[in-house]
Amino acid sequence: MIRNYLSNFVPFTEAPTKTVGSRAGYALDKLTPEDAVDFRTLKDKKLLYLLYRRDTISRRAVNVLAALSVARGFKIIFQSSKQASIIKKFLFRFHRTDPINALMVYLINLSEDAGWAGGGMSERKYSQEWNEDDDPLDVKDNEIVGLKTTHPLTMDFKRGINGEILLDTDGKFGPKDEYLAYTQTLEKEMKKKDIDKRRIMHLKFNSIGDEPQGISDLESIYKTRHRGMSIEDGIAQGAFRHGVPFLDVEVGDDQHQPDKEMMDTVRKEVAGSSYMSEFVHPPWYKVKMFEQFSLAKSEGMMAPFITLAAAGVGIPEAVLLGSGEGVNKATIKELIGLLPDLVIKPRQRVLKLFLEDQLFAPLMEMAKIDEIPYIQWNEFLPIETSFANQLNILTKIVIDNRNLITWEEAREMMRLPSAEKRTMYALSRQYLSAATRGIHLVSPHSKLIHEGLKTSILSKKAYPGMVGVPLILLTGSEAFGKIKLGKGEQIDEAGFKKTSTSHRVSEDEAQKWWPDWKELWRYPVEVIEMFKKTKPVKIPRGVQKFISDVEFLNEDYITPINVEEGGYIAREAK
Repeated sequence: MIRNYLSNFVPFTEAPTKTVGSRAGYALDKLTPEDAVDFRTLKDKKLLYLLYRRDTISRRAVNVLAALSVARGFKIIFQSSKQASIIKKFLFRFHRTDPINALMVYLINLSEDAGWAGGGMSERKYSQEWNEDDDPLDVKDNEIVGLKTTHPLTMDFKRGINGEILLDTDGKFGPKDEYLAYTQTLEKEMKKKDIDKRRIMHLKFNSIGDEPQGISDLESIYKTRHRGMSIEDGIAQGAFRHGVPFLDVEVGDDQHQPDKEMMDTVRKEVAGSSYMSEFVHPPWYKVKMFEQFSLAKSEGMMAPFITLAAAGVGIPEAVLLGSGEGVNKATIKELIGLLPDLVIKPRQRVLKLFLEDQLFAPLMEMAKIDEIPYIQWNEFLPIETSFANQLNILTKIVIDNRNLITWEEAREMMRLPSAEKRTMYALSRQYLSAATRGIHLVSPHSKLIHEGLKTSILSKKAYPGMVGVPLILLTGSEAFGKIKLGKGEQIDEAGFKKTSTSHRVSEDEAQKWWPDWKELWRYPVEVIEMFKKTKPVKIPRGVQKFISDVEFLNEDYITPINVEEGGYIAREAK
């Protein structure tokens, strides 16, 4: 058989070469000749936009998929404290007060755009100006300082005169033979401008082959929902006619035939007497209405279209509709139990690669760091048992004299604040703040708090925004622990003396720091954690009372825990 195959083998007429972009998705030709619309074009994509805005089922389908994908949160794993410092600096630029919540909202909104449009796009905002001849990653002092979401209906790939997507054959702006650039169309001004693709982050959940465009979650149910909406309109009209019948006004009789003037007079007199309409006619007009409609059966008319929509987007009807009425409880549990593996986790893998490749990688390259932080999604627990019962079972399992899960892992699964080093929980604003923000006190006041001799601090200014925020306690380049400030109160000279054993500030110190002061703010100190030994830190120059970017020195690399996806190997400390 092998010999026969080889004897009939026809050699290549040319040397074999690598593949190039396929035609699919690179031109405006229709998928099939019968297709009236092509959602790869901006013109027809507007139909999906209107469907998402106006159809309750379509909107809920997209929003549910986006919310479920991000709901359990994630953590960002670092291999070094320098990585953590860079990411945290970016996040606090992204949002000054609550970057973690802002990041969650951003990902949900971007996922919604990718859901209805097939692709969600954001523009990276850079600190320095650069042009097409520059490499933004090599521009001096250049940093990514924010993200700006762009509307999917304004963004398309740069195309040629025949509608084909132009390719970067020279590899000037990225990988060779990839798409060349984007084009933004401003609908109001009817203007177009090219956008450098190195400015754009592009999220797509569904795609085929090497098509650069993503596929909308609504494309497969577009016709189904239009038919369903037509049925809804018919039911609404039928209900309206039954509930508010129109007024039938007969003018004259066989003995008194009406003329035009009489008809017009009656029409004016009865105008507006019926909420729906009035029909004014002479007696020889016979009016009858025939309807094949029953309000009692209207609910069943919609069921097939809802079932098809649920199947198309992969969401159980009970979740899609927000109601499990008429569905077996055990069946609902079983269907919802399938959601993580069939629907949520595939989308989370896409979001993970999106953040790592399109955000973390350029941030690290600008800082000349080889390693890239990575995303680890929080675990899903089986729905048939409570979190507490599930954790109780897991904590009792011992394999080779080792517990299956640690205290830290148990707290993570319960989404409780954790002290795991260099880890940010996307559902925990407190830990991010504690890992990046600090409060600097003049010696020996941090040491006094560390020893339990000082329980409050004084300040000339009020800092209501720092109340309740975990802070690293600092003096110089040493960290003593972590604290939180309680609600502040204003004190005068009498209050200063009364609380002296709490704040431990002498009168000479007060006069030196705040000459001619009349009132001060006193904030009680709540200790979160005190280190057994002080830890060396690096803080920005020009020390202020509050510091937003504290970097711990001489720390080991993290050993990441990633049971589900695996494949991550932490580099050992040198």
